[in-house]
Amino acid sequence: MESKNLLGWSDTDQTKRDYFEVCEEICSDENLFSNFKQNPKYTPILEHVDYDLGWKYFNIICSDYGNDLLKKIMDLIPVFKRNDLYGNPLKYNYPIFGDISPTTLRYIKTLMDIISRGVDLNGKDVVEIGGGYGGQALILYSYFPDIKSYTILDLESAAKLQTKYMALHSVSNFVATSLDQYQEKPFDFVMSNYAFSELKKQMQDQYLEEVIKYAASGYFQINPDASQCYNGRELLDVLMKNQVCWTVAPDKPMNEWYPNNFIFSFSA
Repeated sequence: MESKNLLGWSDTDQTKRDYFEVCEEICSDENLFSNFKQNPKYTPILEHVDYDLGWKYFNIICSDYGNDLLKKIMDLIPVFKRNDLYGNPLKYNYPIFGDISPTTLRYIKTLMDIISRGVDLNGKDVVEIGGGYGGQALILYSYFPDIKSYTILDLESAAKLQTKYMALHSVSNFVATSLDQYQEKPFDFVMSNYAFSELKKQMQDQYLEEVIKYAASGYFQINPDASQCYNGRELLDVLMKNQVCWTVAPDKPMNEWYPNNFIFSFSA
């Protein structure tokens, strides 16, 4: 049976029950897999960045990180577009990039945000808390091809989809698993695109104790307004507790649905 509480989600929410179920279905049905990025049971949770928000990510990519990094990113556009090969995402035409999904633009922006903090993941052990279908992992591998290992901790059904997706891209040194199967150990970098901040407090505490405290550095996109979770101030307190060097910055782009989102990062 699916470990539905792994993400600390209540299984009384129909949208989340649909997500659990559709991840399983996508893995076992090639027709569903071929179009999963437009599946109405999947998109409420993931792959819902629209055209206009894609423009905001595009503008941040082009303006916020300097010309040197931008040139490196531009050179890798064909590689990044591999993320749009499977699942039939909605794609739009953006300058320089051409046809690309807005979600892939978001993952590229996150990559650049991580790089701008002086992070080099080549030769490093990486753990991501909540990994969608593996899109962010694929974008990170595209820029850091020598990542030593990459582990996504997620729901069992989501982990199956991540494993299938990354195998299609021939990514090595990759594992997707659940927290209860994870072996605690020191590693180099932990990250989460909102997933950690949307867990219930009990599950956040479990990740803090069993995963995050073993990381030498980390990057978290935080949605502090999710219900039944630590609020923004509380979450900062627990994240800062064992970190000497940390920074907090606004999450970009700001939007009307999540106006209080922020980035928390730390290093040794």
